[in-house]
Amino acid sequence: GTGTVPVDAVSLKPILDDNTASVRDPDQGYVLSENVNLMTGGTRMVSARNATHKIGCVEGIDREHCEFYDLANDPLEEYPLEKPLQCTDYTNGEWTPAQHQWHFCRLSEVVATQSFF
Repeated sequence: GTGTVPVDAVSLKPILDDNTASVRDPDQGYVLSENVNLMTGGTRMVSARNATHKIGCVEGIDREHCEFYDLANDPLEEYPLEKPLQCTDYTNGEWTPAQHQWHFCRLSEVVATQSFF
């Protein structure tokens, strides 16, 4: 790529002045982490998380390379959730943020479009 990333900044003023709990949507907002592990010959790892869920992928973004967690109920990431076979119901709006599958598809979309994969 170009080596540049656009700045994604949000003012914290509402939190400081108005006691607002958040300035980002807890479902749509995300944190993306990319790593290259030099101890394993350059293994590439990407994770994306929102307020309640996390997806972590190693060397690819397909289902076999990724693990999916419910951070609200499993903060130590000990019990991976089952991943949906497809994201058609996410794309066409049948799934909502109340369902685990929605979060998997949303975070997979983030990894596929925003990471070095």
